[in-house]
Amino acid sequence: MKETGRSTPGYAPGMTTRGLVFDLDGTLVDTLGTIAAALNHGLGVLGLPTHPDRAVATMVGEGVRVLCRKALPDARRDDEALLERLLVETRAFYDANVLLGARPYDGVEAMLRSLVDRGARLAVLSNKPDPLTVATMEGLGWSGLFEVVLGHREEFPRKPDPTSVRWILDRIGLAPAETLYVGDTPIDMRTARAASIPSIAVTWGFRGRAELEAERPDHLVDRAEEIVRLAEGSPR
Repeated sequence: MKETGRSTPGYAPGMTTRGLVFDLDGTLVDTLGTIAAALNHGLGVLGLPTHPDRAVATMVGEGVRVLCRKALPDARRDDEALLERLLVETRAFYDANVLLGARPYDGVEAMLRSLVDRGARLAVLSNKPDPLTVATMEGLGWSGLFEVVLGHREEFPRKPDPTSVRWILDRIGLAPAETLYVGDTPIDMRTARAASIPSIAVTWGFRGRAELEAERPDHLVDRAEEIVRLAEGSPR
């Protein structure tokens, strides 16, 4: 977890949202190639079948352990010893290649800077292990835009449990009603709902529109700049 201690400028007139909590993978940054490369490296080392990137996209969102379990052949999914070996290989590759192929989604950096300029308080919450979450943000040069960057830590249950979101809001002094939660998977929408935070589902990430619509997000957006308008309370 990283806290920047950045000072928040005066809040812009007309803004109806004081803060936003963002998922990371599939929401701010396209890391699918990084995740797939790490997972397939681990599978290859163990002599197991690998997966195309789009198949890996359907497995992410619940942390690396769940990802690795889903990637195992059906007949071996309950083999805990094999799962542990795959976790070790996958994590080692990811640790050494945090930004391999990673790229911000179109318009995301401009959107983040626009929100900060308007006085919004920003945080990142990911089910990716905390050191990798922090390393990703630092590698992109974005840490200074966020007041809290939090990945999975043992003291917090993983999303969609709302404990970590509530901790973030308490840390930066926000109420759920004045916050937006932005993500790209059903897990993110369930997290927002569990924490009573209005949700924004983005369609450019790891899940399709129909899967997101089934979760009934408060807002569904196709472009990053729409998030700024929603934070301002403007119509789409």
